[in-house]
Amino acid sequence: MASHVEQRFIAKIIQLGDMRSVMKNNISHMMLTTPEAREMFKAIRKYYLTDVHYGKVPTARWMRERFPSFQKMKTPETMPELCEEIRRIAMTKELNSACEEVLDIAHADPYRALELMRSRAMRAQTMMSSSRDLIFADSADELKEAYERRENAEQLLGVPWPWDQLNEETQGIQQEDFVIFFARPKTLKS
Repeated sequence: MASHVEQRFIAKIIQLGDMRSVMKNNISHMMLTTPEAREMFKAIRKYYLTDVHYGKVPTARWMRERFPSFQKMKTPETMPELCEEIRRIAMTKELNSACEEVLDIAHADPYRALELMRSRAMRAQTMMSSSRDLIFADSADELKEAYERRENAEQLLGVPWPWDQLNEETQGIQQEDFVIFFARPKTLKS
């Protein structure tokens, strides 16, 4: 069952090109149960964070070239729903494993069992979804990297256009830009 969720999760990332919400939900490769899904996730994350592709997710073709078992599929779940399902499965697995270990040593050494229970509960707690609060200290390295990229003009300064050539010329949509979209009615402008 977990492998099917993980396949849908990986496919959804590729389908939507949405790694940002996955990272925002604190999903890591360690939460995935199958080795193949872990490797796929690590490859997607590495691609997403490299300077050459920064902020972009690989294509389905790129994935199939590196992972022949990758299946492109449409899933009815939203990305937050899949992230929550991955988290729930990982937490359940972690807690079940902790309970088994604690039960094995509880009769012989209850103090050690209690310490083990505490440490494993803390580890499971790190899998919980994070709040929307921002802690500046947690983001210091990320902010420093973003500042250095902007200083060296390696990253767009504004919101990116869907066209690379326009991004190169304008450095994205800037705060002071006034953009007007004009088209006939009922042509999906909004």
